[in-house]
Amino acid sequence: MLRASEDFKLPETVNEFRRYVGVINFYNRFIPNTAENQVILINYLKGTKRLSINKDARTLTRSCIKCQKSKITHHVQSPFQQFHNVTNRFTEINLDTIGPLPSSEEFYYCLTIIDRYSRWREAIPMPDMPAMLISAEIVAYNILKGWISRFGARLVITTDQET
Repeated sequence: MLRASEDFKLPETVNEFRRYVGVINFYNRFIPNTAENQVILINYLKGTKRLSINKDARTLTRSCIKCQKSKITHHVQSPFQQFHNVTNRFTEINLDTIGPLPSSEEFYYCLTIIDRYSRWREAIPMPDMPAMLISAEIVAYNILKGWISRFGARLVITTDQET
């Protein structure tokens, strides 16, 4: 019986579980207290005892030391940042730089400018920077050449503080 039960795959479906109960029933004379154990298994098949997967999972995770050590006990939630509504176009813009990118006519970086009111987007190509650094002077020059010369000076310019 021990060899047969060791070789038997653990049941994952109801039909496999019924086969398992059948194997136990076949070898009942070799297993001590078979009747007591078989009643529990047959009750599962009859549906008299509910399967409690959630309860079992909760019990196992509460008794697992690794689970308890990795448990997050304090959740920090930051409040949403409040933004004021923009009422005129081209008064507030957001800037960001992208790159280094594959070379296109000696341009390796891109300065993106987005108007907060109209969501108008501009992408200004920028040449390769020495030592892969984008300086504030180069960004300011490209803003002046590509945006301010066409739309005028802005009241508010927001960046992600990379430049």
